[in-house]
Amino acid sequence: AFGPCGIAFHPELDDIQKKNLFYLCMEQIIKTMKHANQSYFRVPLPSLSSQSQDWNFRNLYMPYGFRNASTQTYIIDLNSKTPDDIFQGFAKNMRYDIRKAEKSGIAIRGMMDDDDIDQYYKMHTSTYERTGAKPHPKAYFTKMHQFLEPNFVEMFVAERDGKILAADNIALFKHTALYWTGASTDEGMKSNANKLLQWHVIQWCMNHGMKRYESGEAFPNAKEGSKLAG
Repeated sequence: AFGPCGIAFHPELDDIQKKNLFYLCMEQIIKTMKHANQSYFRVPLPSLSSQSQDWNFRNLYMPYGFRNASTQTYIIDLNSKTPDDIFQGFAKNMRYDIRKAEKSGIAIRGMMDDDDIDQYYKMHTSTYERTGAKPHPKAYFTKMHQFLEPNFVEMFVAERDGKILAADNIALFKHTALYWTGASTDEGMKSNANKLLQWHVIQWCMNHGMKRYESGEAFPNAKEGSKLAG
């Protein structure tokens, strides 16, 4: 089972009330997991919240029986930089690939209808099968589109000649944005549509008052020029 970013408490609750409510929530989560025949529960930490940053990103679930599976991420400060500052901060090969994708006629737009979701889900299942991960159910994305967009989610696609090559879902929270999920076709990977899409998302965030953007899992020790370096 997967919880996108819980558990959230009202700011006026004291520590004891939060602790008691936490255990009540966990009891309900465990019951739900058993009913759904799920063996584990994964909760990403809300690294974009100002409170998490005040706590220096410590894993606050550890005292409650959770195993720490934290990785690393890049959080881009959008508040004090220009688009050119951020673009020049990319690796040389990343800048080249973005420019090449732009010149190839790839365009970026928002997801508009159920047909876009259908095409996205085909890419999603293909991407997860390629990486060996278990795909989310289709309802995960249809509900996201139905209930969260546009206040808490923005969904974008990269296309060429009317064919969708890549897509990203971006979570929004209090002037911050998070790369939530993404997928691409083989052609999208080869044409660098996914890289151009990320660059467009960053610019969209800057134009819509976002102060920070978390760009997903990072590999700071990756070999320069490798696929994991960016």
